[in-house]
Amino acid sequence: MKGLYPISVLIIFICMVLFPLLSMNDPTPSASGPQAPQSSPTADVGGFRILNTETEKVTEISARDYCIGVVLAEMPAEYEIEALKAQSVVAYTYAKYKANIRKNEKYDVTDTYLSDQAFLWEQEARDRFGENYQAYYKKVSSAVDSVLGQMITYDGQPILAACHSISGGRTESAEKIWGGSYPYLQPVESVGDVLNPDYLSEVTLTPDEMSSKLKEISVTTEGSADGWFSEFKKTDSGTVLTANVCGHEIKGSDIRTALGLRSSNFDLELKDGNFHLAVRGYGHGVGMSQYGAQFMAEQGSTYTEILGWYFTNCRLAQPS
Repeated sequence: MKGLYPISVLIIFICMVLFPLLSMNDPTPSASGPQAPQSSPTADVGGFRILNTETEKVTEISARDYCIGVVLAEMPAEYEIEALKAQSVVAYTYAKYKANIRKNEKYDVTDTYLSDQAFLWEQEARDRFGENYQAYYKKVSSAVDSVLGQMITYDGQPILAACHSISGGRTESAEKIWGGSYPYLQPVESVGDVLNPDYLSEVTLTPDEMSSKLKEISVTTEGSADGWFSEFKKTDSGTVLTANVCGHEIKGSDIRTALGLRSSNFDLELKDGNFHLAVRGYGHGVGMSQYGAQFMAEQGSTYTEILGWYFTNCRLAQPS
């Protein structure tokens, strides 16, 4: 294993530092790989109508306050400032994308990752961070202020700026995971993620535990446990798309939910009478890896280089 580290470091440096820097030299979108966004004019910053999913009340707040609330919820404030800047641009872009879709609805975005991106109201943030709130707020608001209104665009429109906590070492294609075609949400290497101490998680279940959990997705187990799982279909990045579970084709995302896994990027084996799952990464794997952004920032990459790496063929529009 030790011999792999120098090779990994070299790959990481080439893929995540040199390539984004080289792409900055050519403002023309390239179909062959990631490109750092370039500047172009866009509308003023504005604000957003947020639906509180607990109270069902809609509140209009400034884009600044919204982005601060999202970054506090989505990314550890201890992360590098360039990673926080990248998350700030992602937060604003995502909200603009959703606002365009929901023009005829009473709200632009919700306050939960279950339907949009996570968001902390002020009191929620104070309760979560306690004595660290002021320091975290100061750092995050500084990052937000430095990029406020900047938006990732494709063909002049805000993109679906997806992100996740940790990839499986390579991000996923949105088309493979969600079914929709998004030319800017393509798989890219994110090898820094494998250095995260939480990259790999392991789950062990007895056959009885597995049988009980599978009932949540309407699968009834029968026969020998070694025949319950077969025909795993995976993406090139490792995410399980479907598997044959007791004679039924089940989505990997449904298996993840039923078993409480951190991602759908996993291997499963029956050994010594129990099911053992090795799970890589955390989240759906599409778009920007938040830990990948942190790793790139630690290596000296700027937020534009981070965004250019994870969102291919895009531009960074500046507020007018």
